[in-house]
Amino acid sequence: MELMKIYTVRLILFFLLAGSLAHAQTFSGRYRTGSNGGEDGYEFLTFKNKAFTEYHPGSPFDMTGKGTYAVRNNQLILTYEQLPERDSSAYAIKSSPNLSNRSSLVIKTYEDGSPILGCWASINTAGQLSSLTTFDKSCAIDLTDKNDIKAIYVSMINRYPVYIPVKDLAGKESEATVHLKHMNHQTIPAGKVSFRLLKTSRTGFTLLDKRGFKKVYKKLSNK
Repeated sequence: MELMKIYTVRLILFFLLAGSLAHAQTFSGRYRTGSNGGEDGYEFLTFKNKAFTEYHPGSPFDMTGKGTYAVRNNQLILTYEQLPERDSSAYAIKSSPNLSNRSSLVIKTYEDGSPILGCWASINTAGQLSSLTTFDKSCAIDLTDKNDIKAIYVSMINRYPVYIPVKDLAGKESEATVHLKHMNHQTIPAGKVSFRLLKTSRTGFTLLDKRGFKKVYKKLSNK
């Protein structure tokens, strides 16, 4: 009988501890960093079920992201979804065969119908971006035998970038007309980011990122 009582007490303690840990693995409501007046400089995180949304108001553009989250081993892990840009730059491309089987790409950049400065970089098959090269309104890129290049990145400061795949440009002379748009909104790219949880309470939590910077979030509401 005494052994049964001990077993029962241990079982109750186990479920209480399990319930406590399960509670610690979730967040709910809206949180905000910062202590300045107004919204600029703040970062907002909103949790509901196992999903989250993130919002950074500010200048020259605001930033949003969303996805799912998990808490494991004192780590807050945010997995961002790929979101479409609200408003973005665009390009049109025309190509013709090259009799020498060479590959080339001429880029011309415009904003609101007028030629502007631009910059470009190549993206290799591993997804790595090369150094940026600035050009005045137009430039020519030799793509002959550049099998390690997957795409060409074109942009300018505070403009939405475009990515031009080069797979179908082999053996052609191509010209890309790029219409850049001023960036007023940016989405957080898809991927996984983890933070160390330094402190949690009913009123907020403190995170430590991989650079060693702390973020203190205060709870604003339960929704």
